[in-house]
Amino acid sequence: MLGRIVNRGTSDVWTATGHGDADDRLVDAARLGDPDAFAVIYQRYKLDVWHLAWFSLRDHHDAEDAVQETFLKAQRALGQYRRNETLRPWLLTICRNACRDRLRVAQRHDDVAFDEELAVVAGAAPDREGSMDFHRALSALPDEDREAFLLVDVLGCRSEEAAQIAGVRAASTLRSRLGRARRALAPAVAETPAPQVGAEVWGVFHSARQSALVLSEEAIRRGRHPADALLVRLHESGAGAADPAAGSDLVSFLERLDRRIPGERTVLAVVDERPAGAAPWLAGHPRWRMQRAPTHASWVGEVDAVLARCLPCTAAEREALRALLCADEDFVWTGEA
Repeated sequence: MLGRIVNRGTSDVWTATGHGDADDRLVDAARLGDPDAFAVIYQRYKLDVWHLAWFSLRDHHDAEDAVQETFLKAQRALGQYRRNETLRPWLLTICRNACRDRLRVAQRHDDVAFDEELAVVAGAAPDREGSMDFHRALSALPDEDREAFLLVDVLGCRSEEAAQIAGVRAASTLRSRLGRARRALAPAVAETPAPQVGAEVWGVFHSARQSALVLSEEAIRRGRHPADALLVRLHESGAGAADPAAGSDLVSFLERLDRRIPGERTVLAVVDERPAGAAPWLAGHPRWRMQRAPTHASWVGEVDAVLARCLPCTAAEREALRALLCADEDFVWTGEA
């Protein structure tokens, strides 16, 4: 074995005698059959690949399939990777090609709801009228200009990386396309307020065996927060606010939320020290990350801190929730009616 994985909370660090954790060294180790090295490559770049697949295909399940296809192809093609390349754009190029193949087969059409999500990410107005303006402007762009905008302004690639991914010989050509896209989209995003930033709380799971808090730390839409309903239920029902599905297992709870949370969100699950059964699911999902609290008491404190940060909780509301999560009674909340 050439190396080993050391868990560092939400990320993995590959260590080996005589080796650093640079991408080229990881690739060399993976070529020689070290599964840990390729696991670190996957953990390091799975979110980048997921975002490109999601924004390209506009479908949750197709995006997951494209991510899986990307890493399977990458693992088989490690022998073709050249050390003068950069691993991130190499992987994104494989993903782009996989998505283009799927789009050719499916012959998908533009989807208004998707472009509303993209408008929020790009900074366009979150209201319906502003999103429609952005949708029309985005749809009117030539494919190559839209791709340049997606790679640089949405996914955050450097122009040189974006050019490599798009198969463009010169980065200046990519920058020219990006400039045209920005000028065309400028009227749709001009003079719009900055989006709110904070935690979106999507679910809380607590049982005698395991506990989890699910959230995303990203730009959120203005208006009602998903966790507002949790406080309403505490007001109305007190300790009786438990979800009827409280007896479900943690993986089922995570899968249930995965179907509800918008596909472009990156999701964090904060778990206590007990739920070992959910770890493989969280580690293998392209857009989910896991953060462990060392004890159940510290997990309850993390839930309390997150809600205090993202919601105007009163002391009584926070105390009511802490009492629910410290008790032996099962409690599951997913924000659904």
